Amino acid sequence: MTHQHLSKQPTRISKTGSSVNIIDEITYNSLDSKPQLTNSSSRIFPYQSTHPIPTLGTFSTVIRADGQDQHAEFIVVQGNSGSILGRSTAISLDILRIGKPSEPELVRSLSSKEYKENIMKNHSKLFEGVGKLQNFKLQLHIDPNVTPVQQPIRRIPFHSREKIENELERLIKLDIIEPVDGPTTWLNPVVAGSRKNGKIRLCVDMRKANEAIIRERHVIPKLEDITAELHDATHFSKIDLRDGYHQIELDESSRNITTFATHKGLFRYKRLFYGVNSGFEAFQKQIEIVLSGLEGVKNISDDIVIWGRTQEEHDERLYALLDCLLKNGLRVNPEKCIFDVPSIDFDGHIISADGIRLDPTKKDAIDAIKQPKNVSEVRSLMGLMNYCLKFIPSYATLTEPIRRLTKKNAKFEWGPEQSEAFKLLKQKLLESPTLAFYNPLAETKVVTDASPFGLGAVLLQKQPNGDFLPVSYGSRSLSDVESRYSQTEREALAVMWACEHYHYYLYDRLFTVETDHKPLLSLLTSKAKRPTPRIQRWLLRLQAYHYTMSYIPGKLNAADILSRSPIKTADQENPADHHIATITRQAVPESLSITEIAKETATDQTLSTVVNSVIRDNWSNNPDITPFRKIRDQLSVFNGILLKNNQIVIPQSLQRKILDIAHQGHQGIVRTKLYLRDHVWWPKINQHVEDLVKQCHACQIVIPKHSKAEPLKPTPLPEEPWQQLGIDLKGPLPDQNTLLVILDYHSRYPIVHVLNKDTTSDRIIEKLMSTFAIFGYPESIVTDNGPQFIASNFEEFLKSRNINHRKVLPYHAAGNGEVERFNRTLGKFLQTCSANRTDWKKQLDSFLLSYRNTPHPATGASPSSLMYKHTPRSHLPTLTKPVLQNQHVIQKDAAYKSQTKLYTDKKRRAHHHNLQPGQLVLCKNLRRRSKSQPYYETTPYEIVRVHHSGITISNGKKTYCRHASHIKEYYPSQNTAATKSSTAPTRQTQPTSTSSTFASLTVEEEMPQLTSDSETDSDSDSSEMDTIPYREEISDLETVELGANNSTELKRSRKKPTWMEDYDT
Repeated sequence: MTHQHLSKQPTRISKTGSSVNIIDEITYNSLDSKPQLTNSSSRIFPYQSTHPIPTLGTFSTVIRADGQDQHAEFIVVQGNSGSILGRSTAISLDILRIGKPSEPELVRSLSSKEYKENIMKNHSKLFEGVGKLQNFKLQLHIDPNVTPVQQPIRRIPFHSREKIENELERLIKLDIIEPVDGPTTWLNPVVAGSRKNGKIRLCVDMRKANEAIIRERHVIPKLEDITAELHDATHFSKIDLRDGYHQIELDESSRNITTFATHKGLFRYKRLFYGVNSGFEAFQKQIEIVLSGLEGVKNISDDIVIWGRTQEEHDERLYALLDCLLKNGLRVNPEKCIFDVPSIDFDGHIISADGIRLDPTKKDAIDAIKQPKNVSEVRSLMGLMNYCLKFIPSYATLTEPIRRLTKKNAKFEWGPEQSEAFKLLKQKLLESPTLAFYNPLAETKVVTDASPFGLGAVLLQKQPNGDFLPVSYGSRSLSDVESRYSQTEREALAVMWACEHYHYYLYDRLFTVETDHKPLLSLLTSKAKRPTPRIQRWLLRLQAYHYTMSYIPGKLNAADILSRSPIKTADQENPADHHIATITRQAVPESLSITEIAKETATDQTLSTVVNSVIRDNWSNNPDITPFRKIRDQLSVFNGILLKNNQIVIPQSLQRKILDIAHQGHQGIVRTKLYLRDHVWWPKINQHVEDLVKQCHACQIVIPKHSKAEPLKPTPLPEEPWQQLGIDLKGPLPDQNTLLVILDYHSRYPIVHVLNKDTTSDRIIEKLMSTFAIFGYPESIVTDNGPQFIASNFEEFLKSRNINHRKVLPYHAAGNGEVERFNRTLGKFLQTCSANRTDWKKQLDSFLLSYRNTPHPATGASPSSLMYKHTPRSHLPTLTKPVLQNQHVIQKDAAYKSQTKLYTDKKRRAHHHNLQPGQLVLCKNLRRRSKSQPYYETTPYEIVRVHHSGITISNGKKTYCRHASHIKEYYPSQNTAATKSSTAPTRQTQPTSTSSTFASLTVEEEMPQLTSDSETDSDSDSSEMDTIPYREEISDLETVELGANNSTELKRSRKKPTWMEDYDT
């Protein structure tokens, strides 16, 4: 700044460097003696503008600076834009010196043109050719699953071929493309486009190739991100990177996909180019990396803006940027670069020290728009106008007559009202205000207001002079539901919407919300006692913001006009509406309408009484409404529907329908309650849900019961060795061998035979005979229901030798516990042999010797000593010991079992089942092959007999005996209870002659023997018994057919595959 003397009067004139001398109208009028003005045909244009500055005339005078006088001519311009001293006058007064001072001083004293020339002179290399980013090659991520495409070649017109050839030569010289030799997997067509200068532009059609390029995401900055840092800036420059994309080199592996065909052959790109889907983000990312660390410098794509609060700061930042670009191998386009100007065009907006405003070229484009002729053109117009939204306070009011034409079922009639609105809108756009830059450190206000049809908000910030200036304007219209809110709720909605609308500016900072609605001061602060449900929901969303409330009179509310001229948004559904008004659309199932609920509520005597009580706040002592009277503070009425907080109260006539629909997914009791709890309510709803799910047939057959295990039932030890044997098969082993295991229940003495691959009943009989030849015949044997053990020849073999055959309950391996427990020990032995890489067959006898000579914890004696009445010699030294008497062994075994039973029952929390004859039950699906199949059989059964843990069940056609762990009580649905005979067996009264009906289905009356250890059936519901399992036994036949006369017809099962064990033949 320099002080001049104009006509002997001190006058402030600034900003030397202009081609003419300028004085504004305000300064001219302040002169004591005004020089006579003369008309002039000269027009003055601001830098980079096509709009001339209005002038009043010219005058001549003598000016003085630092003791020097100079004759000069001044042009008087309208307004108060300030006074400017021209470059030639400044040089004559020795204010502007041309010499060799330091570079920053030289820059500060030059005109814009000379400023640019000086930069180009000192950084000449930066403006030459097309650069290449150093030390970086871009690798495109190509999806290997996408098949390469070779697209048909597009013929280039003859008149364009010469230009194409010249462009190809230019790009090859610049190292941007290269010829392709040999085969290629990708081939893209090329299209010739025209540049503004008449030259040709090569455009490669990458649409097919882009399907294989995996896009690399990067956050692109918005203009708001940059302008938030521009507050207090007064000097600006803009740098344009020459052929920006071409300055990024492609990795060798990423070039093949860019191959394109011309009449001169195949070529491919060595540099990034427009058309690659990930190019914009990849380019933005790399330029941001280059510019990181530079203050006052930001880029959007290839445009880089530089700013400074002072000339010195701007120059330092600019030269730091130029050095950085040169260092990284980048080049700039001098024709598009702008240096040291008070305002700059960036991303479609004009940025200056005053703030941000619309680009005049955009205004020209809007001014040239013609009147819309149909709804489609109206929508296009609105889309263009939304670009200017934040600059126009009264946008919604101006556009409402035009927006009205876009409503559903509206007839398109463009009348005088629309024409006037169209004219005013374009006028307002041409007069759009300049918005202040957002300053993160400045005091911030949000002024809100609501009218019956719209919301409005203004974001204001305090400027250095103390004034609050607008940063952005905003408004929106209300939906039909929102327009029916109370005024307090609309005002609260305006506050919530404004905070979320300006979330980018307001989050994580303190600001003030100003409103002309006094009740909000308490409702939206901690002083609120009990706001409405809608406002409660909005308060939860406002908890994310740190604000204070302030009241201003309505006449001072800047947002008032915005709320009365709202913007019609595409989607204005408010979450609070979903919470209150649209609960009945989203909370209830699709098959139940809001109208149906309201209608049934009106006809429900109890609910209609409750609705009247809520509306009138007058509660009677009617016992029918007692459950509602207790929660009356939580009840409200909306459109004839009773609400309990967020839940719809369902009339009794619709409760079953709601339950059925809510349980369509069969999610179980807890989840069905949770699902309904979010949407509906009525008294005793939890009990109704429990009854429904408990009676649901589908749920009952797929959900396993979680009952406690059955208590152990100790059984006495056989009095003599070889009196009772347990027999089982172990295998097949990995080498396809199967082991036949024989175990004496008195002594626990094991015998193991290798059956190789032959596991038929004949082979088992052969091995048993060899064993019986040594030890004699036992009184009884216990087996499972394997096909070998139920074969007719096996049964005949035992019967002919007077050996009683007892079979455990089907699918309950724990019933033959002693053998199963020994099989576990045998399995560990086989695993050890595999781990040690030894032959288990050679080691088997040694294992059996050790096992037989080891005392058993139940008897306290070794199996050999009880079997042979002495202990055979082994590797360990042995002293002669007295042989225990059988009675002593029996007593010790019983004591051990009793102690173990107490421990195991307590550990498993065992509990006796409560199944009774005549009950309807479900039987476990023992042939279940996958988890997608039901856990239980779909047909219910009836219990016909209960013997300890053995349950005999029948479905009217077939009868089975199953363990209690395989049975679950069945609850018939109330809807089907009357007709259950068609889908379930008829519930019978207690049979008068059970023995005659099931005479041949005898269940062993003895208590099953309790053995020391077992492994339970892996598919059983009962927990594993680690120490003392028990055995349940059944008679020879498990399946009984009931004839037409209720006579029992016995049929012996033939030999069948294992998976058909329960099928009657």
